[in-house]
Amino acid sequence: MQVDSFYFGGEIAYSFGMSDEDISDYDSVLNEDHQFYQNFEAGDTYSENSTTVEAGDGYSLSARAGYLVTPSSMVYAKVSYQMRSFESEHSISYTLHDPQQDPEADSELVSESLSQDEDFSGFGIGIGAEQQFEQTPLALRVEAMLIEYDDEEVGDERLSVTGDPDDPFETVDIPDEEDSSTAPTEVSVNLQAVYRF
Repeated sequence: MQVDSFYFGGEIAYSFGMSDEDISDYDSVLNEDHQFYQNFEAGDTYSENSTTVEAGDGYSLSARAGYLVTPSSMVYAKVSYQMRSFESEHSISYTLHDPQQDPEADSELVSESLSQDEDFSGFGIGIGAEQQFEQTPLALRVEAMLIEYDDEEVGDERLSVTGDPDDPFETVDIPDEEDSSTAPTEVSVNLQAVYRF
């Protein structure tokens, strides 16, 4: 809807998730007191533990209020309600070797990962500029958005090390007293091609 040089409108959008972020990542390194690891020297890494959160696909409902700088150019502000899925992946790698059982055995690196999905929702604000091409339904848009998602639990399980050569990992429930929740923040600057029907 346009009133003089002011524009008001709404839209529904679907977006593809393409970003990921390491939220924890740490290594364990051998010191001089851990020489029982075969083929390892002091300073070598013998354990790695990381958690990565990746943004999945989502959709949004938005309202825009803009001002027409020229008949084909507009600047605008935007508020949005966003739904998006996030996938967390917990990965562990460690050196499996028991020097008491077999002092001459080579150290073996074992790895495992656990993935869990969770849907998040939240509100966002943004600003942008749009250029409408004359005599076509196409427009080009540059937009910056900040979205604050609600606090949610990211999965209810995690990996645990057993030390058993036949079954080195197990999946355990996260205790209720441990807080595994997070509130992601999404910041984006993107270039969009818009087709108006």
